[in-house]
Amino acid sequence: MFTLSFKTENDAFAEDARAEIVRLLCHAGAAIARGDDAGKLIDSNGNTVGTFNYDAPEGDDEGHQSYCAAVRHAGEDCDCEGFGEYEKAEA
Repeated sequence: MFTLSFKTENDAFAEDARAEIVRLLCHAGAAIARGDDAGKLIDSNGNTVGTFNYDAPEGDDEGHQSYCAAVRHAGEDCDCEGFGEYEKAEA
């Protein structure tokens, strides 16, 4: 199961909410593809606005290969540094 939740009620969403939402989704997707199972979602102002959690099935360790395959499928070059930073959730 995969869950993702974030609030869109602060200043980071005021000017261009769609762009901020896409940025957060990209961060979560990149983190999952890199092998992280959970993390915090940080808005462009540095505030924690949500979390994501992926209960990976046994043996799911594709990580980076999954990320690159998804990016290439979308017609883009694989640029692992292109999604910026995110914070891992506290265990």
